[in-house]
Amino acid sequence: HHKVAVIAFRRGGAEIVLPPTRSSERVRRVLDGLAVGGGTPLGAGIAAALEMAQRARSVEGREPRLVLLTDGGANTPSTPNHGGDVWTELVRVCAMVREESIPSVLIDTRQPYLSHGEGEKLSSMMGARYVSLPRPDAESVYRAVTSE
Repeated sequence: HHKVAVIAFRRGGAEIVLPPTRSSERVRRVLDGLAVGGGTPLGAGIAAALEMAQRARSVEGREPRLVLLTDGGANTPSTPNHGGDVWTELVRVCAMVREESIPSVLIDTRQPYLSHGEGEKLSSMMGARYVSLPRPDAESVYRAVTSE
């Protein structure tokens, strides 16, 4: 059985809203209750996921998989007051994911006709497999993550 954790990136940072669990019901409940919109500190979310994946690999001896559901609309740096550019931060954190060789999937939730290629750009920067899924549900996300 796989463990799944959920990290939300919102309100100026990343927050673990569900620590690693094997309970698919808990995962479903948390995902159904996640709010969307507002500031998107995407770099913080990717960094938190990377940290959790590194811990799973080194402490638990598990081979993690990073799954990122995003519309690609990063609009807030992790530390808003430092004046850094959002995409400069994303280049740095995505390079760290690539260096760790963590199998990754980026699920782009943006409607294709509204896309400016941010999802594809992010997946390329991370070395992630790209999947367009404008209306994700539990079954479609599972298929996207498990198909190779």
